[in-house]
Amino acid sequence: MRMDPSENQMITQLIKWLTERRITIPKTIIDIGANDGVILSNSYLLCHELDFSGFLIEPNPKLVSCLKYLYGPEKYFMKVQIECFAISDSIGLVKLFGHPNDDREIYDHEIIIGEMGASLKDQGGKKSWWTLSIDMPTFLKLKEITSVGVFSVDTEGHDIIILKSLFGTDLRPSVIITEVDKNPLTEWEKHQLILSQQYECIIEYKSNRIYYRIG
Repeated sequence: MRMDPSENQMITQLIKWLTERRITIPKTIIDIGANDGVILSNSYLLCHELDFSGFLIEPNPKLVSCLKYLYGPEKYFMKVQIECFAISDSIGLVKLFGHPNDDREIYDHEIIIGEMGASLKDQGGKKSWWTLSIDMPTFLKLKEITSVGVFSVDTEGHDIIILKSLFGTDLRPSVIITEVDKNPLTEWEKHQLILSQQYECIIEYKSNRIYYRIG
């Protein structure tokens, strides 16, 4: 199993920061853009070493297969719920694109996601597929989520849409982890949005920021 140490080091910094201040948070994580659960994962250490439960959301069906294999039947059914859809600001279908050279992707067969279904296609050299999308209020209601310790979102430039959807609800996670956007203006807007919800940035690690709610 090939681990990406940078994310584990970042989570270790978070745990150290909380421990030094004797802060406890709910042992629940929502990881949006969970990848394969190992590489570039913000949930691996929390779920495997610190007994966090939670929801791992990944719209790529191949990576979802990796997640289910990683957690196995017992943890999959009892501790970690793995979902194959996208989180956005509305309910519907969205087209997602992948990288043709990424060997973790699959593009050569039909897949079914829930009752709506999706088909993988090749358009102009870019691989794309349709998947179900739901908003945060709907997701939280369906799963009856009332408290979250860590909310991690890594959606390649769309984090701010999900955060706006989250902040339209009453839920305020103790910790938010986001990827720094490549567009400085979008990153500034996202940063200001999080700060406006009574968070402070406590850790900046490589291409990620971690916020803790002080209000």
